[in-house]
Formats: sequence, structure tokens, C-alpha cells
Amino acid sequence: MLKIAVVGAGSLLGRELVDMLEPRECSVLPLSHGPMTRDEEFSDLVMFAPEASLLEGIELVILAETPAAPELLTGYAGKVLDLRDEPEASLDPMPLVGAWPKGTPKSRDWWYRMVEEPQDIELALRFSLSQQGVAAVIPASFLDLLDRCITAAKAFKPLDETAVAQLKQMAAGRDSLFLGEEQQVALNSRPWTPLHPDSPHEA
Repeated sequence: MLKIAVVGAGSLLGRELVDMLEPRECSVLPLSHGPMTRDEEFSDLVMFAPEASLLEGIELVILAETPAAPELLTGYAGKVLDLRDEPEASLDPMPLVGAWPKGTPKSRDWWYRMVEEPQDIELALRFSLSQQGVAAVIPASFLDLLDRCITAAKAFKPLDETAVAQLKQMAAGRDSLFLGEEQQVALNSRPWTPLHPDSPHEA
């Protein structure tokens, strides 16, 4: 049985998570995000004030709210699923793939450019798998790149400052693959290009 702690169980999201998880094959520990208030102590939802000692044996911590004590997760060895409105990120998003730059010879007959060198693939996987909540990645659609990704994944190690600097250098000058669509969404306008027939994303 999976043991889960929900931090911020008194919030709307936290309550929904607890209500959804409790009937399933898991043990749920509802935690407030900080010291218990009087309303929380007498609410219909039984909660506990968050303490690091309560996380012993917990396999997954879900953050619905930010813990008042930042040290709550210090030393915690389990998984963390960050569902807050503004989750923390160890790095800004880095586009490691992108459209083929004009004048650049295509090494593959494919619609986007991807990392191909083993050392670059290793860095890209280290970046992706070091993000909270990420447990898997999808490689590009070429079997030789899949083999390189498997080799790189077997040698996985968390990011360090040197790797971060190398990633930033790799990402420099590479726009997001969907930059045009992102700009249109930001302006609250629909993309002008039609989606393919029977697309589940067509409104």
C-alpha cells in the first residue's frame, strides 16, 4: 500500500486530493501547510501539523501548498509531486530541441532539430530527470537515438553547476519548438493553422 502525505490538505486542492486518494489502495496522511489554526483543529477533516518526523516511511509527498517550514523536506528521500500554482523549479525551462535554423544542413529528414551527440543526450536526460515529478522521458523517433538515450539513462546522475552551465550554453539561441503557438496563446488567440482531421485537440 502506497503511503502518501498531502501538504496543504486544508486547501481546496488538498481536500480534493485527500478525498480522491483515501478510497484507493493507499494510506493518506493529511498535513496542514503550517501550524494548525483553530479552524483547522475543529474542521471536519482530520489534519496534522507538518513535521519531518511524520514523513518517515512516507513514499510520496504531494505539495498542494507551500510548507511554512522550508526544512520540512530536508533529508526526505521519497518522491515529491509539486501541484502548487507556482511550483519551484531547479532550472528555467531550456529548449534543447528546436526548428532547423536557416542555412543549417539537416542531419535527419525530420521536422525538428534534436540533440544527437552522446554527451549532449546525457546532459538533456540529466536535465529532464532531475525535475521534480518527472519519472520518464520520451526520446526522438529514431532507433539509434533511442539506444544512445538508454546508454545515457543508465549513467544518470543529478545535475551539478558544471552541467547547468553546459545546458545553458546548449540552449542559447534555440527558440521553443512551439514559439509561434505559445505567443498566440499568450495573446488569447487561436492558432491560424488547422489541426489534422479527427484531432482530439480541435475545439
